[in-house]
Amino acid sequence: MDLGEFVFASYLIRVRANPSKADPDFLAYVINSPIGRQQITALSRQIIGQANVNSEELRGLQIPLPPVAVQKQIMQRVISGRAEIARERGAAERLANEINADVESLILALQLL
Repeated sequence: MDLGEFVFASYLIRVRANPSKADPDFLAYVINSPIGRQQITALSRQIIGQANVNSEELRGLQIPLPPVAVQKQIMQRVISGRAEIARERGAAERLANEINADVESLILALQLL
């Protein structure tokens, strides 16, 4: 699928996964996970509040690469887990709203006494 041509700012690094070795979503997930962020923090230099890592340092990250099929299974679990979190977050927000409404009506009822 051709998405067109793009121009990247000079401070951005494009990472392109070899599809026979790494699922791009898995790679992004690992790099942005606590383990990946910890490695980047250890390598980076802070410039204007931004973590600065060059492409050579990025190549040196230790990223676990199980077989691509396993990476895809892991990402399916991540996707379903995120969906479950979103459902639970929505349920928690609805419950919080109901409780707040109940408390408000109780307070208003007390004022009428």
